[in-house]
Amino acid sequence: MIRARIRRPRAVALAAAVALVAAGCSGDDDDAAETGTTQAAPDGTGTAETTEAAASYQWALVTDTTGATGTSTAAYAGDGLQRAAEELGGTLERYEPAAEGDYAAQLTAAAQDGASLVVTVAPLADAVAEAAAANPDVPFVVLDDNGTVADPGLANVQVVQFRLAEGAFLAGIIAGLTTAATTVGFVALEEGPAADAYIAGLEQGIDYANFDDPGAITVTPTYVGATADAAAAGAAATQLYADGADIVVENVGDADTGVYDAAVQAGAGTWVVGTGQCEQELAPDHFLTSVTRDIASAAYYGATQVVDDVFAPGAIELGLTESAVDICQDTLSSLDELVVVDVTDARSALESGDLVVETP
Repeated sequence: MIRARIRRPRAVALAAAVALVAAGCSGDDDDAAETGTTQAAPDGTGTAETTEAAASYQWALVTDTTGATGTSTAAYAGDGLQRAAEELGGTLERYEPAAEGDYAAQLTAAAQDGASLVVTVAPLADAVAEAAAANPDVPFVVLDDNGTVADPGLANVQVVQFRLAEGAFLAGIIAGLTTAATTVGFVALEEGPAADAYIAGLEQGIDYANFDDPGAITVTPTYVGATADAAAAGAAATQLYADGADIVVENVGDADTGVYDAAVQAGAGTWVVGTGQCEQELAPDHFLTSVTRDIASAAYYGATQVVDDVFAPGAIELGLTESAVDICQDTLSSLDELVVVDVTDARSALESGDLVVETP
């Protein structure tokens, strides 16, 4: 069991939660709908009922040039659309462009092949605008797992984004109650909305855990470049451990193995917080938690909108409330029970709106 460094009194925890609530969080749903601003989505599980036409549904997945492999966003999107085919009816069709120049053509092919819904990933966002404009009767969903896609403003395009800071906040609580250092390391490929959201959530979660001395534990970011491999990510993590961090948060995609290897080399008492999915198998003795995103449910949610005839264009955000963002549940029980209590209390407060994580 991973032991907590400190324990926050429950009464003080609640006071800290109240202090973090943003006074101006409430908004007018009607105004949001009229202006096309980002809105929260309903629960991603959906409640669609199959009909006689269910067998005719065609769920299309268009990947980037890397395909739907491993732990990629496209792979999880495929899982969600396969679930749609099994539960809502229809078939899953996959399109894998051979080159970036084929993106628009493959999206168009999916639409013209009779797709009920075309789901794709962030690298194809520009091509989606072209294909969607040419096929206005076909709905498109762009799964934007890094917060970099702008809403094209088309009536048949939905951009799904994730409130990453909420999951990072919970991970920050765990890190803040576990670390014996004065800094938590953060390794990312490059600066941007996703990295900013992770850092903001981590910082607020750490301060929540250490309410009596906010700012005493800082987050130290380092960026290794968009094309960095596991060796480069590992070298960055090794330096952070050498500089005194005992926890490093990684957001480096498939280069994450380098960060886990660095923790193993650094020895006992060093930890990794992953992003994307649970990753305990990469270094079981050094895995602390992960900030998880449920890409599959986001893709499935798009399909339920089509079946229920309630497809909503524009940008939507999915987070804890929609069960789209969380921390790794597989290993939660390995944490100190007092840490689990704090995380559980904070999650409940976030879901109820009593606690709000500020985002950049």
